[in-house]
Amino acid sequence: MEAPPLGEGKVPAGEILLSLPLTPPYPPMEALLVNEIPEGAVWEYEPKWDGFRCLAFKDGDSVELQSKAGQPLARYFPEVVAAVAALAPSRFVLDGEIAIPVKKVFSFDDLLQRIHPAESRVKKLSKELPAILIVFDLLVDEKGKSLAGETLEVRRRKLEEFARRHFGKKGSIRLSPATMDRAVAQKWLRGSGGALDGIIAKRLDFAYRSGDRTGMRSGISAAEKKALTPKLEQLIKPPGFTGRAPGGPSRWSTERTGEWEPLAPKLVVEIRYDHFTGGRFRHGTKLLRWRPDKPPKQCTLDQVDQRGAASPLDLLH
Repeated sequence: MEAPPLGEGKVPAGEILLSLPLTPPYPPMEALLVNEIPEGAVWEYEPKWDGFRCLAFKDGDSVELQSKAGQPLARYFPEVVAAVAALAPSRFVLDGEIAIPVKKVFSFDDLLQRIHPAESRVKKLSKELPAILIVFDLLVDEKGKSLAGETLEVRRRKLEEFARRHFGKKGSIRLSPATMDRAVAQKWLRGSGGALDGIIAKRLDFAYRSGDRTGMRSGISAAEKKALTPKLEQLIKPPGFTGRAPGGPSRWSTERTGEWEPLAPKLVVEIRYDHFTGGRFRHGTKLLRWRPDKPPKQCTLDQVDQRGAASPLDLLH
């Protein structure tokens, strides 16, 4: 998950002077989005974490954290900067996800609170609910050599060696698990009760494809949207969903988000979803079918109760 727009402060190319072979802003490789987990000997599977994508650069005393969009994150996560600086090697680049563990899950809402202009508030939150960096790739090794041209199979082996030597146990920097067993990946997803963001499948024989993004998405077709619009317009009625309820307007909304309208709870649909946290469907939802047979009053949050699910923290090394 990408961090919300940070406004001013985006790092122009060449502004950060590091002597590493890869320097920010460096577009990370992104995952293929599919409906089913691919199968075969060429695939490696990893959990998809509920956080902010982050590339961590260390060059001597300099540490930079970069978001997926090339924006600086260091000022918002001083505890992660300190953890990266504390690692013994003097030069490296890690690819991972910043997340905030709260009890047995990751809290995206608390992560959003960090994108705040007041340094005093950021420091306070970093002590109350410290973030961790979950690492799933090594792009520059401790000798300062770029691994971006190596296959994932080689990079993963070197990352595991790096983590074994330097990460320690249950610290602020954790190694994300990986498996070649599709059944294990499915078990991670089922056992998390929706706390995981999904599963990512990566080709073992691929180099690191900076900025590459391919994928498939499903949703409502253009024809269906045209027919649905007048029906929904008839249901516009305040207050709609408010507060912590799903569907409410977000304080991170931008011009691209589109105007939000409250609807009377009259229509029922059945959906498939990847992730539910903080009392809301976060993303990865897909409309499956209309359910005229089901009264709206039966649609309660009890249907997505996650009690008894395994903690995603248990997967981290």
